[in-house]
Amino acid sequence: MREQVPTLGVIPGICLAMGNDHESVVKAAMQIIHQLTQEQVCVRSMAACDSVAPLKRGIEKRRDVIPFAAEALDNMFISADDDLIQQALNCDMISFMVTLLACADVDSASKAHLVKALKAMLRSLRFGEQIQATLDKSPIWKDYKEQRHDLFISDTPISGYLAAAPGVAGYLTAGTSSSSMMSSAPPPVERHDQTRSLLD
Repeated sequence: MREQVPTLGVIPGICLAMGNDHESVVKAAMQIIHQLTQEQVCVRSMAACDSVAPLKRGIEKRRDVIPFAAEALDNMFISADDDLIQQALNCDMISFMVTLLACADVDSASKAHLVKALKAMLRSLRFGEQIQATLDKSPIWKDYKEQRHDLFISDTPISGYLAAAPGVAGYLTAGTSSSSMMSSAPPPVERHDQTRSLLD
């Protein structure tokens, strides 16, 4: 169904709604855009209208939409579309995204998506060097630029996280909890009737 949305001509209006003055409208629009960016045909439509600046304004208005916005940005820039990157440069989105990496209220999963989006933009033949120059000026980015993408795990409702060795500055982790620690005890032996019921 999502791939049919561009034919309805509603994407420009939804994008603008992300920067609406009413916070309830901002969140609803951001959640819709988050879903639409999972289809590249929708992303191409966003590249043809004003989409990045409204998304930035939405984040500024409602910090609780950052998980949706960060994953949307990851999806939007995965193909390094020059039109979208031009929009990002026009509204100073690159520096804004880097600033979010240093914010304590931004969760690790969102930071992982932001890192991936920024690195995707660097692949642009047209704007890659310009973006690299911007990132090189940031002491924040120095802590994240070596992040490994192959450690990205999608195991949460919105997104996953990047795991790395503890104590390394800038590395995104999911934290450590007692439930995630491996137990030294052997696994329980299933009773025959329990196993039989599962097979049935």
